[in-house]
Parts: sequence; C-alpha cells; structure tokens
Amino acid sequence: WNSYDQSKLSKAERDAIKAAQLKQAAILKAETERNHEAARLKAVDMWTQAKPANAAHPYLIRKQVGAYTIRQSGDLLLVPLMDVAGYLRNLQTISPDGTKRFLQGGIKRGTFTPIGTLRGASHAYLCEGYATGASIFEAYQAPVICALDAGNLLPVAQAIRTKCPTLPIIVVADNDRATALKTGVNVGVVKAQAVAAAVPLVTVQVPYFDDNAPLNLSDFNDAVNYYRAPAA
Repeated sequence: WNSYDQSKLSKAERDAIKAAQLKQAAILKAETERNHEAARLKAVDMWTQAKPANAAHPYLIRKQVGAYTIRQSGDLLLVPLMDVAGYLRNLQTISPDGTKRFLQGGIKRGTFTPIGTLRGASHAYLCEGYATGASIFEAYQAPVICALDAGNLLPVAQAIRTKCPTLPIIVVADNDRATALKTGVNVGVVKAQAVAAAVPLVTVQVPYFDDNAPLNLSDFNDAVNYYRAPAA
C-alpha cells in the first residue's frame, strides 16, 4: 500500500515505487530468515546441552503423562519443533507452572513435535499440545504429531501429507466447549474440520465430556484425566 494516486503518476514514477516496494520486501524477507536461523541455532544449542526430561517434572506430574521426545534444561521442559525432513527448527519451553513459550524469531508454521515414528505406521494422530499428544500416544500406542496450536494444524497436516501421501491421519480436536457456549463457535473442532476438508485421508475425533465435566476441560489429556479411575 502507498498513499500515491498511481493513476496520476508517470510510468517512471510507478516503476520507482514498485522497485522501492520490492526492495523493502526483500529486506523484510532477509531479516525474517536471519531471525529464523538465529532461533534455529539457539534451539540446536539448547537441545544438545539439555538432558532427558525428568518424568517427575511438575508439569508432567500435573498432566499425568510421560516424557516422550522432550528434554529438560534446568526447570524448563524443551519440546522440539521439527520439519518433515527431521531437522530441529525451534523449541517450545514449558515451565513448571505450565507457561509455554517459543524461541523468539523461530519458525513454527509447518513444524511439529513427533511422538513415535511414522515409519511403517498404519495411521497417525494429529493434535495441538504436547500433553494431549502424550495422552493419545499412551492410549493408542500409535504415532502422534503435535502441532502445538490450532492454527498450525493445517500447515502440519499438509507437510505430513507431502511426506506420507497415503497415511491416514486422525485429528484429535480440542473440544472448546466454553468458547462454544460464549460465542457459538467451537474453535478447536472447527479448526480440525478445516484440516479434514482440505487434506485427503484425514478424519476428526472429538473428546467427549459428560454434562458434569467442568467447562475448562477441553482436550484429550483433560478427558483422560477426568475419566481416569481414582487410585485404590
């Protein structure tokens, strides 16, 4: 966009504006790529220096899941974001209180956290967060792909489809009942359905909650822990 009325400009002036716009776009692209590379190098450095995640980490204990794929640096869990070629591109950190952050400037779109292996799999599950993915893996003993947020489900599904053209994928949606009650739109389910509509061989599974379940419960991990039999 620019403030000039291009209909009143000469061809040379229009060409100059276009050239300036292209130059600015190139500068922005180069800066973004530098930020991506700096975050990637930081992710690799943090990952190589980290230790296997402690299963007694407060977040894992609270979510009642094991430590799969992830590592730990101090009191931070490190959740790797990989591309389809298997390269580490970014990290999500999870603090003991559950605060989640990505590395600043790092690429996220189309990257994911794998649990299990797709090699030889008859199907795979796709979900949002790590704890959700860990619960799915423990329940079904099948590979899980964690996109880490709803907006990344479609790019990840598309990336996986290019690598595994015939692999059936089951998107385990977040059942955002509280949002649906307020707005009439269940965002997690809508996002999952959009993936199924856009990518071949994709179906949707929605966690069930009975009428007594608190509205803040939404994902598969919440459902597993809600229905988990109390210890004897």
